[in-house]
Amino acid sequence: TVILRGDAIALTKEERESDKVVKGLSNLTVRALFDSPRLILGKRGRFFNISLGPSTSVVLDSTYADNAVRIGRGGTSGSRFVFMRCSDDDVEAGEFRQLLMKKPTKKGKLLSILGLVGGTGVWASVIRGSRLLGGGLAISAALCACAISFSTGGVEDDGDDDRLD
Repeated sequence: TVILRGDAIALTKEERESDKVVKGLSNLTVRALFDSPRLILGKRGRFFNISLGPSTSVVLDSTYADNAVRIGRGGTSGSRFVFMRCSDDDVEAGEFRQLLMKKPTKKGKLLSILGLVGGTGVWASVIRGSRLLGGGLAISAALCACAISFSTGGVEDDGDDDRLD
């Protein structure tokens, strides 16, 4: 499960008319401030729960909104989006809230565990003679550690700074 939690703050008229956003934004435009993406494995997040990448923010303009649907476009890119509101008793929404309440595993702790797993794989390969199993375990742990160490959480940097300072 990947969770991206965020808050929305309305943009001022001056921010909506800035050169850094698309023209013609409505008074329903917000800056969405997202936490780092969370990657969670396991029904209750027990197996794996880590934050990857930086926190981000985007500008979103709602061109239509009612109690069920919000249709809009990105305030800097112009890309289109559709959000649907879920009911307060939605089971999946409740599960996400419970997962978000759990603190993510610190990256250093997870890398230490992967180092231990990788070391066990090397030990199994060299000392125990299980080259295929031990080598596979060591290589898998090393690849996972690299992926976690260098992950941007799916956040792409196009070199443009769209902040409204």
